Amino acid sequence: MTRTLLLLVALYVVWRAATIFGRLRERELQARQRRFGVRTVVRCHRCRRLIPEETAQWQGVWPLRRAVCPGECEPEEGVHGHLA
Repeated sequence: MTRTLLLLVALYVVWRAATIFGRLRERELQARQRRFGVRTVVRCHRCRRLIPEETAQWQGVWPLRRAVCPGECEPEEGVHGHLA
């Protein structure tokens, strides 16, 4: 019982450390991309087109936040004639 509890606590600590280092690495990558002019794109929730992140409008709150086109967008037809 004690060994299992210690193992779970150790696993939690490792998981939290990995999360923190992952976020730091992601921030460094984004800063490097901005410095070199790489544009990040996101997919519009309504029409499924790729749009630049800086022009996207965001709707909803986390974790249901979605990117949409800055104006009205029409849904595109996807594979086999179905709406994407």
